[in-house]
Amino acid sequence: MKWYYAIFFYLSAFYFAGCSSQKNAVTNDISVLPDKARYMVDNYFKIYHVSYIISDRHGYYVDLYDDITLRFNKKGEWQEIKTRGIDIPTDVMPYTIVSYVHENLPENSIENIKKSSSGSFLVELNNGLKLMFSKTGGFIKVIDED
Repeated sequence: MKWYYAIFFYLSAFYFAGCSSQKNAVTNDISVLPDKARYMVDNYFKIYHVSYIISDRHGYYVDLYDDITLRFNKKGEWQEIKTRGIDIPTDVMPYTIVSYVHENLPENSIENIKKSSSGSFLVELNNGLKLMFSKTGGFIKVIDED
């Protein structure tokens, strides 16, 4: 009798896992993105080909070849840009952040940038240093992860 319960449990688990995965859609067709997101990919990351796009209830995850990942909300506003060894185009970030890094850390470049829900920015440089900026782009602090 116990094995009936075990079989029922495993079948139920597979059924619910299958249902939840149907909420995500995977494609490499850029036309599924909202206009703002499509504009950003077409204008700032044009030379990198789309590997895949995942859409879910939170937004869109765009994976480009050459280790670039873009995350957009449902409106198409970028939330995060991650790269490995590739500089993020300066035109997609607030000028004050780009200017601060250029003036104070000229040997470094921005490889990752993330917008928080409060509007502040977390920036990671190519040397691993993490910086926090306000929603207007003003420097707040260095993030110490030790």
